[in-house]
Amino acid sequence: MYVTSADEWQFAAFRRRAIFMKLGTRVLYDVGAQIGGWSQYLRNRGYMGAVVAFEPNPVTFRILEANSRNDSNWVNYNLAVGDVAGTARFNIAGNLGESSSLLAPHVSRICVEKTVEVEVCTLAPYFEKHGVDGSFIKLDVQGFEERVLLGVGEALTHVSGVYLEAALEPDYQNSCMFDDLHAFMQSKNFALVHTEPGYVDPATGYMREINCMYVNKKLHPIQS
Repeated sequence: MYVTSADEWQFAAFRRRAIFMKLGTRVLYDVGAQIGGWSQYLRNRGYMGAVVAFEPNPVTFRILEANSRNDSNWVNYNLAVGDVAGTARFNIAGNLGESSSLLAPHVSRICVEKTVEVEVCTLAPYFEKHGVDGSFIKLDVQGFEERVLLGVGEALTHVSGVYLEAALEPDYQNSCMFDDLHAFMQSKNFALVHTEPGYVDPATGYMREINCMYVNKKLHPIQS
């Protein structure tokens, strides 16, 4: 979720797209795709590679399917993603599903309208099916980021880049926080190369989330 001016968002999106395209991405894994807006933005601006999208919310998934039905290089899975395959309760939030999560909310502003049982997969078998070379992972999973990345397994060493939303303050119970997530990414040889403002509490003006783009330093060395 972005709470920034239009100019700030456009500049951030321009930088994000430039880095994404520079990596030579061939397969975009869009985890927490919602209705497909993130991937569609890139598709409309020159990205010709595959999109592999995951969205557990059954209502949102139907919209995602409709939005991408004419794209032959785009496949959707009505699945949640984590570090262990199985089933789980998914909390569907009232703000058009943007704050929905496998984790229970920690703050009152996130209102859960209902919970549904969803199938949970790990990304590892989908990397085997759709490819890992030239891959990029986008995460919008509301506190579940590290667990999704753990489910990639050894394939993570072949992933070119990762874009994720990281919490500065806990909005969900047992949420992965920025410090731990950043340390995890560094331990996997990823460098933080781009940030964007995330959700800002309108009452305090304090930022609660930050959007981060990481690049695999082994595959794409950071030159001084």
